[in-house]
Amino acid sequence: MAMWSSKVPDERDWCASGLDLDHLYAQKRFEGKTWEEALPLFIANPSAAAEDLMCMPEVPFQYYMRAWESVLIVETEPDKFEWTTAASEFLNLVESKIQDRPADILPIMDSVFLIAEYVANHQEPYDVEPTVFGTWQKQLERIRVRYNEI
Repeated sequence: MAMWSSKVPDERDWCASGLDLDHLYAQKRFEGKTWEEALPLFIANPSAAAEDLMCMPEVPFQYYMRAWESVLIVETEPDKFEWTTAASEFLNLVESKIQDRPADILPIMDSVFLIAEYVANHQEPYDVEPTVFGTWQKQLERIRVRYNEI
């Protein structure tokens, strides 16, 4: 399992990589929040949360992935949360990170992979249309292959 840090990322953690507008926007939305306080950002707009996490430096990314995992495995009120979008964005983010910036995700990948498996195994029960969202089992297999290569 992942070794989750209980320390909220500070300014030093946020400045660990080059600053661009996307990074600064993610920092503005998340900095100083515990992962529990960040949950509403994931529930309200999973696509925006995925974009924010993609732009975060390693430490904040790892810390706030805990919030993402939490919203995917805890039942929420269906009218207030788009599980399908959140699940799809989660898999896309994991695949992108493992391909492009593996150092960001490897320290937490054991835990992340368990959630990715959970998501991929729930495409059918949640009536997620593969023609719209792709086949999550195939995406999981690509993630697994890349993870095993590293």
